[in-house]
Amino acid sequence: MRRPAFLLASALLLGTSGLGLSVEAKESRPNIEVASMMRYCQGEVAAKYRVSPHDISTLPVERQGNSYRVYGQTPAEGSEALFFYCEFNQHREFDGVKMTSDKRPSGDSGGSAKERVKVEDMARYCTGMAAEKFKQSPRYITSNEPSRQSNGTYKVYGQYDASSTNTQAFVCTYNANVVFKSVVKN
Repeated sequence: MRRPAFLLASALLLGTSGLGLSVEAKESRPNIEVASMMRYCQGEVAAKYRVSPHDISTLPVERQGNSYRVYGQTPAEGSEALFFYCEFNQHREFDGVKMTSDKRPSGDSGGSAKERVKVEDMARYCTGMAAEKFKQSPRYITSNEPSRQSNGTYKVYGQYDASSTNTQAFVCTYNANVVFKSVVKN
């Protein structure tokens, strides 16, 4: 008789312990301000679909019951585009990107390494490219403002936490014609 009671007590303790861990993990996710959800969504879409953030158009945040959605498309204009939405839960935590349809001509993967990037978009573009190359979420990447070099090129320095004790620095380079060239660890 004692054995089933012991197993029941153990199961309850394990269930409570497991619940506590998932609550802690959930609490460690960042809460995104509603005013920042559109920009946050653009960074996530840029990384997931390998497109330039300035080729992404989003609509204002919509409340869907207890959650929030940001609808958008890439390229930013036209009907031959990839359509998506970003979902944020009731706690304003990012839950993911869902593609609703892809009407791009076949073979079109979006952004190109030869496209021009506006100076004001370089940091965000760099974040998306670094997220893709280093397999990181854009939300955990920090990119500084671009710095113009003496030869007319631009550099954007950034970083992300590679582990709990190691921060990895990187640099994105753009040529004098403001075309993205590369992102490498620094």
